[in-house]
Amino acid sequence: MKDSDSDVDFDESLGIATYSNSQSTVNTYEIIFESLWSPSELEIIKK
Repeated sequence: MKDSDSDVDFDESLGIATYSNSQSTVNTYEIIFESLWSPSELEIIKK
């Protein structure tokens, strides 16, 4: 429940999350995240 327009629901602030105890799964997600993050950082720096 929101008290004001500036409040954010927990689900909205969390977004998409993944939990895993498997090191290989964590490493795979890390590689995917890093491959998506780096180009977006470069675009921000270029502006």
